[in-house]
Amino acid sequence: MTERVVAITGIGTLTPAGRGTEALWATISSGRACLTAIDPQNYFDPSPYACQIAGQVPSFDEPRVLTASMMAQTDRCSQMALVAALDALDEARLPMDFRSERSPVAPERVSLAVATVAAGWTYVEREMRNLWTKGVGAMDRYALTAGFPAGPQGHVGILFGVEGRTRTFVSERASGAHALIEGAKAIQRGDAEIVIAGGTEAPLTPLVWAAYHASNMLQPTSEGADQHTGMFIGEGSTFLILEEREHAIRRDVPILAEIRGWSRGTDAYPLGASRKQPSQKLVQIIHASLAQAHIHPAAVDVIFPAGPALPAEDVAEEAALKCVFDGEYPRVAIPKAILGHLQGAAVATDVAIAVLALGRQVIPPTQDSLLPTDLMSTNECTASFLKHALVLSCGLGGMHASLVISRPE
Repeated sequence: MTERVVAITGIGTLTPAGRGTEALWATISSGRACLTAIDPQNYFDPSPYACQIAGQVPSFDEPRVLTASMMAQTDRCSQMALVAALDALDEARLPMDFRSERSPVAPERVSLAVATVAAGWTYVEREMRNLWTKGVGAMDRYALTAGFPAGPQGHVGILFGVEGRTRTFVSERASGAHALIEGAKAIQRGDAEIVIAGGTEAPLTPLVWAAYHASNMLQPTSEGADQHTGMFIGEGSTFLILEEREHAIRRDVPILAEIRGWSRGTDAYPLGASRKQPSQKLVQIIHASLAQAHIHPAAVDVIFPAGPALPAEDVAEEAALKCVFDGEYPRVAIPKAILGHLQGAAVATDVAIAVLALGRQVIPPTQDSLLPTDLMSTNECTASFLKHALVLSCGLGGMHASLVISRPE
């Protein structure tokens, strides 16, 4: 049986860098963080919180999907997902509606995998205030569907006519990797020819921020960027079009990259416990993804690690990388140090940047002061022959995932 290879044929991204891959690459290649003071007019007053900066998406609009009706019934999380997914479809030369005659594939052969963590709390918090201050009659009829974690999945799937399997993954910071792996497996198994896969996150709300603050997961603004005592968080959405390679070739569309290997698992680590020991599960998962891609660790040209996140996790991740690469690992790039950690959208964004780096044959910079440990980075864009990138994801409770992104053969 012929191997079904997972190709990436489209990328749509809406991040603190702006909309589109050109804006994303311009920001990442500059190496300058775009974390700014939380705007109280657009979000909330950050003054009571220790962490008062975040990665914020510039204003955006897309009349093809963000109609007045859609804006009224959706949270910012879904709105960003619709725009990013549409841009990915545009780049892949696919129609807005797979039920149309222009579609190159039957709608039931298209699947959708969406990742999120906080989901639609912007909408929910507004309705909670209405409930407590104005009474039950003031509640909006869309409060339930707008705040539901599967809200972005529903809106993207319905608007674009996806009639194959659709799923939402809520597995903390590993959510994005789980969504991409599910999409890749659907292509590999023959369940779909095309999968819209990615993540979306709108965590800049008082309740979500207070929850992170109470959990001591955020780095206080008063501390320097080189202290690494917690995360800086951002909002955004990135979606990829995954497509069976031969199907893409028949459509005569450019193949941007391929997902050649993946693996996921958990070591079920207790929340709050020390993570200073290397995770053997993460080591196993990395090896499994490399084995599926039929490459040795030495063939990896650049790593996009899960960090920077929680300090102990960064130390544990570095220890795992030393085990895999025998202390001689390649250069690393950490977009989260520039954009903030985009939570459910983080891995899809890292993969998008990996694809751009492979296409441009350039390793993007990460300022030394922003590195959580002594991982090797570069302070400026570095030209290099790049064929394989390793993208990692780690979440609370010991959830891990690894993806191998490769230049098309």
